[in-house]
Amino acid sequence: MKHTRRISTQTCEVTLAPPEYVIIHKLGFYKESQHQRHLRDIAGILEQQELDQTFLQSQLTALNLTAEYQLAAALTER
Repeated sequence: MKHTRRISTQTCEVTLAPPEYVIIHKLGFYKESQHQRHLRDIAGILEQQELDQTFLQSQLTALNLTAEYQLAAALTER
């Protein structure tokens, strides 16, 4: 996981999944279930995180998730 993020707390260091990976996985879940919760979660990530757009766009294209991503992105415009 090239984009893994390590965060230090007062007691330990934790490894977090990169937001791009979370978005990709949630889009896959949405594609299977059509559950709006996944799109809302993604919209929240888009509003609060800086993303590696080059990596994200390449993965969206490779996994055929571009249309689903656009639905989530549209929620940030409301």
